[in-house]
Amino acid sequence: MKEYNKTALKIIKESLVEFGEKGYINASTNTISKNAGVSKGVVFLHFVSKVNLYYETFIYYLEELVSEIEKLSFKENLTFYEKAFELTYWKMDYFSTRINEMNLLMEALSNPPLEIKEKIYSQTDKLSKMTISWFVGDLDMSEYDPLYTKEEVVKFISYALAGLQQTILKPGVTKEYLMSIRDESLKYIEAVVKGMKK
Repeated sequence: MKEYNKTALKIIKESLVEFGEKGYINASTNTISKNAGVSKGVVFLHFVSKVNLYYETFIYYLEELVSEIEKLSFKENLTFYEKAFELTYWKMDYFSTRINEMNLLMEALSNPPLEIKEKIYSQTDKLSKMTISWFVGDLDMSEYDPLYTKEEVVKFISYALAGLQQTILKPGVTKEYLMSIRDESLKYIEAVVKGMKK
């Protein structure tokens, strides 16, 4: 994780509040500098531009999320898609007390500023690949049709999981709701997997 000095870290923390509550377009660097107790010039000295401040704030909290994910351990004998659901539930708990982080990350993923769109997608692509490989690292390819490579199996499963998350993970969704559709969602993922098996 990138190291920031005390002033830069204070600016990032205030940026999270402003970007998380108002979104990129409506966020004000005047408000950020005022709440951080620094001049606007100090904000730009550290971060150069509003868009770069947004990106640095996004990266800071994305890396914090990744660090927490890396500490997780799952029950033995879970299938990789059951692990994916466990991670989804964990994310719900994690973000339930981090609303501004969730809002920032969701906006960055769904509607990032054009100037940094590719940089953001590059970072999230790395996270996605890390997460998927974590779940399917021990995937037994002997069960799958030789028509599919391991990379394709992983890619198709990741598409199914991403589509499922896009459909059900919306602001206001509760853990109870996720639990109520768990079996149905697992059947969907199992159907995708079954289509690639021998």
